[in-house]
Formats: sequence, structure tokens, C-alpha cells
Amino acid sequence: MLTRRQWFATAVPALTSLPGALSATLAQGVVVSDESSWPPLRESELSVESGSALDFSSLVEPGPAGRQGWATRLPGGAIGFERRRQPQRFFSGSFQFAPGNGGMPDHDEARRIVTQLVRTGYNAVRLQCVEAHLMSGRTADFDFEPTQFDRFLFLLAELKAQGVYVVIDVAYIDNGAWGNVFPHRWVKKFNFRRDLYTVEAAQLHWRQLLKTMLGRRNPYSGTVPLEDPAMLALVLCNEGGVIELAFREGGGWAARVPGVYAEPFRTWLQSRYEDEAAWRRAWGGEAGTGESLQTRVAPPERWRTSGPRQRDFMQFVARLEQDTYRWMHDAAEALGFKGLTTAYNNWNWLHSDISRSSTSMVDMHAYHAHPTAFVSPGSRVTAESSLPRALPYLRELGASRQWGRPFTVTEYGHAFWNGWRREASALAPAYAALQGWDLLTQFSENSLQLSLKLPQPGRRAAIFPFTISTDPIRRSGERLAALLYARGDVAPARGRIEFRIDADRELQANGAWSQLNETASRMMFVTGIGLGIGVAAPSPALVLADSGDFLVDKSGLGYQILAGIGSPLRRKLTAGRVVTAADWADIDRGRLRSDTGELDLDTAAGRFTINTPRTLVWLGPAGDGGIAGLVVAGLSVPALVAASSLDGQRVEASRRLLLFLLTDATNTGIEFDDAARTRLRALGGLPARVRPARLTLSLKSAASGLFRLYALAQNGQRVEELPVRTSDGTLHMSIDTAALRHGPALLFELVAA
Repeated sequence: MLTRRQWFATAVPALTSLPGALSATLAQGVVVSDESSWPPLRESELSVESGSALDFSSLVEPGPAGRQGWATRLPGGAIGFERRRQPQRFFSGSFQFAPGNGGMPDHDEARRIVTQLVRTGYNAVRLQCVEAHLMSGRTADFDFEPTQFDRFLFLLAELKAQGVYVVIDVAYIDNGAWGNVFPHRWVKKFNFRRDLYTVEAAQLHWRQLLKTMLGRRNPYSGTVPLEDPAMLALVLCNEGGVIELAFREGGGWAARVPGVYAEPFRTWLQSRYEDEAAWRRAWGGEAGTGESLQTRVAPPERWRTSGPRQRDFMQFVARLEQDTYRWMHDAAEALGFKGLTTAYNNWNWLHSDISRSSTSMVDMHAYHAHPTAFVSPGSRVTAESSLPRALPYLRELGASRQWGRPFTVTEYGHAFWNGWRREASALAPAYAALQGWDLLTQFSENSLQLSLKLPQPGRRAAIFPFTISTDPIRRSGERLAALLYARGDVAPARGRIEFRIDADRELQANGAWSQLNETASRMMFVTGIGLGIGVAAPSPALVLADSGDFLVDKSGLGYQILAGIGSPLRRKLTAGRVVTAADWADIDRGRLRSDTGELDLDTAAGRFTINTPRTLVWLGPAGDGGIAGLVVAGLSVPALVAASSLDGQRVEASRRLLLFLLTDATNTGIEFDDAARTRLRALGGLPARVRPARLTLSLKSAASGLFRLYALAQNGQRVEELPVRTSDGTLHMSIDTAALRHGPALLFELVAA
């Protein structure tokens, strides 16, 4: 299996051979699914026009970013600013300016990209893998390519000027800023992230990397990036947990514990136990005859074992991760950085939550339909919707939120070629808003690009598993996310649950190999949830302190089930008025409603609805459906249908609305080995082809005037008018995306004359 670090080394060469050569490498006679009948997206211009229905720049406070001082943690745990101590919410784009993506944009393109970020409603951006791109092809350590580094500094200055805050990864890959790494930066030459724990030379390298990349004065902004409040947060080391790194190095759960931890583990045991005799008493028969606190103690052979050796080792890992975070945070602070820092932003286990409890900002990643080998032939992606299993990836995120600390998500998404990607456009931003998360970022190598006109750099010439810019479904879906989350159309939960954690007790019990159980994690669809590790939830909150009620022991890979009728957790949730006795029957059937009344998730029916004053969303199967004043009839395929007010009025009173019709999209020439579209044969390329849909849409309206309906191009331009019929205060519209003269549309503007 390729890791995400290795994808960059394989994807661009793969494109040069698509579609013919890749297909020729596989056996003949396999089933191939080809959506060649789907109409192609004809338009190529993606730069949103000012003042159009897709211009969301009003959601972004004018620059410069940082004028309210440094981002800081408010008493309740939200992100605020030094000079504006009110909760701030950040809707973030995402970029990896790799060579396959064209590298860092030149100055003119950078200005236009940042302008388009603002027009999408993004007030923040996460920059990933910067050190790798700056060092591409370099032979000397820290010798950043001059043109790329100049462009990087200009981009930072332009983001600041236009009011866009920056989250940046310091250490993203394992080759750091060492030179002479060939043929590309993703070969396994160094083990930088693992060595940060135990090797002084790696720690010195990290400090120098931070200083070299962000510690020089930027000639375009006049500031040192590390001393500039426009730098919202530093991800000190991306996805660098001790266990996660070992897991990914090879062997999965069968991976051995790396020997580099043996000596630090023995030293830690010396500080934990009074003497040799006390240690041997605690370990009983597990202390081997050849082991001694003075000479050698072996770590566990495997990660998921049991007994005192394993429990002590997991406590050691938690302390090691916390200590490593602290020295990195202190090093950044010594160089003038006063913003938020984080690490260990993956791995949904309680022991990682304990490590994250030392960070100033908790950050997490999770996905639905992660590909097994990126775009290599044979790579697999599940064809399933995320709804039947109650959105596991969102529950991973929700279960990792900690009360009293900012909570951010810098990676999430449904990966292409999964055909249910539209789900993330509504579900993730809606529940992020319900939970009051502080920053939301759908992972992408390019959240946007200015044009689809070919030729493009390889990674911008097709829909890739994690790219938004070339995917019309996710690109359009980010507009809905901006309204639900950034504009705040979805209200925050009325209640709170704190799952209180005693870190030492859980580490002693089973090495903290636990997670919230199914019932507890599903409460994020009902009300606000979070862990209490050292910091309590803002009052009032229902505090659950007996971890046996809400945690499931995952030291084995056991299957989770919902807590049964009469269980302690159910009784306490009912007594705390989080869930009524009558609600449990619906929950058992898979239907969960938010305590605000706005969100309704029905996992059994494969349906999700949002009912807010300014936005109505219906996500479901083909046929008839709807929510409140939005009625869907005769929908030909599963889809997301939404109506959102653009003039600040309630939907029924609005005179200008944005309508969404999101189905699926794929590359031209894409090929699979199976009709279910799970195993990739050839990726194909642009133009994207959009699954057509037909429906009759009715919308209640109390606004006066003659309404007109326009199909929109991806840049917001009106390209075709469609008829609107009015009767008894209801607008009726028939849409067939395959019949549109200018090609399929996903967005429509409904406006009163």
C-alpha cells in the first residue's frame, strides 16, 4: 500500500500513460465501467466573476490578516484574537504546490489565486509539504530553490494583504530539508519524523528548517512570517505519532516496535520506579532474567499486546509525544511565534487524544473511501455511501474534539472515485457548525485553479482522489460548505456532553487503546460532544465520568455495537435530557436529529436534510422528497438538492437564491476492473463528465416579482435561462441537466426581477 507521502512520486508518471498503456498492463476480458454517456463539462474558466452569485467575498473580512493580533485560545476553548476576544471561525482552502501541480504560482497568478480564495469564502488556507517542494532537485541542505522560495514569500504576503490566514506544516515528510535526495523527495532516505523523538541531530534540523522557511524577513510583507499574526497556526509535525509512523513503515498491526525506543524507554522506567525491586514487583513475570533498569529493557514486540510491559510502554509513548510537542512549541515561541500550534493530527485512539491534550490546538484528519494505492492500476476505493454506517469518518473527528481547546480539521473528505462525494458537501460543514469546530479544511492538493483549459500540469489535468479544483462535485460543494459553516447558517448545538477522561487510569487499564463507543460517538449528530482531558467543558454540560459507560476497549479489533436498552449510558443520556426515551427507537433505526431541530440524519433511508432559515438541503435517493418549502419530485438519480438565500433573507422571502444539484462526476476515459467502480484500471483525464439528472423542483416563496432561473457556469456567469412557473405562492422549475445547451450545470441562480 502506498502512503500519501508516496503518491506524489507515482501519480504524475501514471498520467503520461493514460488511458491506453495502463489498460494494456492488465488482463483482457475484465468488466470495465465507463461513464462515457455522461455529458462533458464544456466550460474551462473557473475564475469567479465579481458580483456574481458565486462571489462569496462578503464572508471574508477585508485584510490585512493579523490586524487584530495573534490568534489565541479563549476561556471557553474557541479561537479568538488578542484584540478581538470573540470566537472566530475559519473556513480553509488547501494547497500542495508540488511540481506536478505547477509549483509555486508566479506573482500574477498568486494574486489571482488569493482573490479567488476570497471569492470562495475562504478566510484561511493550509499550506502542506512546502519544505519538500522548495528542496526539490537541490543538493545542499536548506538550499531552497530561489525562484520557488521567492514565490512562496510573495504568496504569504498576498494572503496576508487580502485577509487570508495561514496554517502551515513545518515537517511534512521524512526527508526534511536535507539535500541530495533523488530521484524525488518521497524516496525513503531519512526518517525525520521518527527521529524527532530521539535523535538530537534531527531535532536541530527541525529547528533550522523552521528558521530557514519562516524565520527570514519577507521583502513583500516587511514582516518575518514567524512573527506575523497572519500566521494562524503551525502544524509542528504532520501525522507524526509514534505508533502511526511505525504502522505506516510496514506491517500494519503486525509491525514491530522500532528498537530506537528501547533505550529511552529504559531511562523512563528508571524515573517511574523507585528501584529495580519495585519495577520487578510491578512487572511480575514479564521482567526477563536478562533485563535490568541499569542495562537493558525491551519494549513490547507488538503494539497491541497486554500486560504491564505494554501498559508502561504506552504511558512512555504518551509522555514522549507530549515532551516532543513541548520542545517544538517552545522552539517556535523562541523565534517569535505567538500563535497556535498542534501535532499528532491523526490516529483516533485515546492514547493519541491524551498526547493531543498537551497541544494548544487539537487538529484531526479522517476520510471516507480512502484509495489503497492512489491512482496506480488496481487501486481500490469503496463504492459505498458513508450513511449506512453512520458517517464513521465524521465520528472519528467528533470523538477527538477536546473541550477547552480549539478544535480544527485540516483534512477530511470523500475521495474520488467514490460516487457519493456530494455527501461531504453537506454533512461535514453542517456537523462542524453544529459542534462549533473552529476551522474546517477539506483536503486537496488544489482547492482551486483558475482554468481547466488544457494543457495543464499533470495533477491539474484530471480529477484526482483528493483534488477539489478539477472535481465539479466537490468544487461546487465547497460553495454550500461556505454557506453552512463559514456564513453560519447551521446553528450551534444547544447542549453539551463531556466525556471525562482520567488519562493515567486509562493508560494503566489497557494502554488507552480505547475509543468512544458507537452510541457515544453518534451523539455528535444530536448535540455538542467532546472529551474532557484536564480541561472541563463550558458550563452547562452533561458530564459523564465513568469511562466504562462510553468507551470501548479496542486493544483487540472488536466490532462495536450500539449500547443496549437499559445500559448505563442510555440511562444517563436520558436522565440528562440529551435524548428522550421516545428518541431511542428512532436512533436504533438509524435516525438522529440535532437538538436544534435543523439536522436530520436517516442512515437506514440514506437521507440527510438541513432546515435552516437561509439554507434548505435535501440529500437522498432518486424519487420524491424534500424539506420544508423545498420539494423534489421525479428525481432521476441520487443527488443533493439545496436552496440558499443570497440576500440575507429567509429562503421563503429571498429574492436571490443559489440552487444546488450535485450528483457525481468522473474523468473522460476513466476505466475500472468492475462494474461497481471500485478497482481502478485507468484514470483518464479532463474534461470531467457529470452524471445527468432530471427533476421538478418546487420552492415556497413569499417574495414579490417575476422570478427567473439561470443555469450557471462554474465562474458564476449566467449561461442559460430556464422557465419558472408560479402558482399559489410556489415556484415550480423543471431541470434536465443533460438537455442544457451549454453542457451540464450544477449550480443555478433564482432571482426576482
